[in-house]
Amino acid sequence: RIRMRSFEAVCRMVENGVGISVIPETAAVRCQRSMAIRIVRLGDTWSERQLRICVRRSDDLSLHAQQVIESLQAR
Repeated sequence: RIRMRSFEAVCRMVENGVGISVIPETAAVRCQRSMAIRIVRLGDTWSERQLRICVRRSDDLSLHAQQVIESLQAR
């Protein structure tokens, strides 16, 4: 197990044959544009992420922030 400072650094190690990595799809796609790496999509349920929106008090949010939250929840 190795810790790197960025997804780009992780992808560089993969590109150089050091190993494999699990990173967000957006980072993998970005790195694939300039590196010789291959993306393999994970289909197992453990790979699905449950994301949450955290706010201190929703009543205190600006109208724009409330609209962003509503938009994200609708997806």
